[in-house]
Amino acid sequence: MKGYLAFDQDKCIGWCNANDIKQYLRIEDDLKPYTKNYKVGCIICFVIHPEYRKQGVARLLLKKAIEDFKSEGFDAVIAIPIENNNEPEKLYRGTLNMYNENNFKEIDKLDETSVMWLKL
Repeated sequence: MKGYLAFDQDKCIGWCNANDIKQYLRIEDDLKPYTKNYKVGCIICFVIHPEYRKQGVARLLLKKAIEDFKSEGFDAVIAIPIENNNEPEKLYRGTLNMYNENNFKEIDKLDETSVMWLKL
């Protein structure tokens, strides 16, 4: 597992799971039609301490992951957020707004799940 931690002084307040798509064996085959033979980073999960939610912590973690994927020579980044206002616990993959603000494009939609793509 690879990712990023956010701290407020010495208190851990957030986590972002971000890695090469090839490390996510459970979903790699499902995303293969999009990732093809590109070197693709995947941002799959955010966990933010309840006291720090809606303060931009996940957005900062997302920006850092994108910067690192770019500097590590990745071709693109993929994310698969679930939009469901009735069940906020499903927002653990981030929100469409977060990805749109960072120039991701929605390349597919399956029910409540969007496939978001950022070419680097």
